[in-house]
Amino acid sequence: MDKEDGMISISMLIVLSLMAVFSLYIYRLSLTENDSLEILKMNMQTKNYTISESLKLIDIYKYDKEKWQDDCMKAQGKDEFDEAIIVDEKTVTDKQMKKSVQIKAYLMQTYNQDIYKLIVESSLEDITNQNCIYLQKKDDDCIVQRWER
Repeated sequence: MDKEDGMISISMLIVLSLMAVFSLYIYRLSLTENDSLEILKMNMQTKNYTISESLKLIDIYKYDKEKWQDDCMKAQGKDEFDEAIIVDEKTVTDKQMKKSVQIKAYLMQTYNQDIYKLIVESSLEDITNQNCIYLQKKDDDCIVQRWER
């Protein structure tokens, strides 16, 4: 009878050990999922900032023709990204995540003389999101041609 009691105790220890290992595995999976969820949230916030800033700049160019003309003059002949002029650069603090978001906007001329490329990018920690908007200069007006992501 003593042998059976010892055998039951050993098998119970084995079962408890397996349960502990399984619980640790589940805990680590939940941590990984939480990290993934945090990255998805940051990615969505970065996209929101990029779209928002793009819309603001388009509005500025549509209603402030002098700024649009001035930036177009500066961007003339600059058809490579490393030559593009910076038309907006700022750092904002995200209220939800309490982290700094870097926002930069570049303007460059395309090979077509009347089409300019507005590139807006937002960076939050390691995540960067970028929009590319093609703007046409027609009779001193700014016309949105198309968006690219």
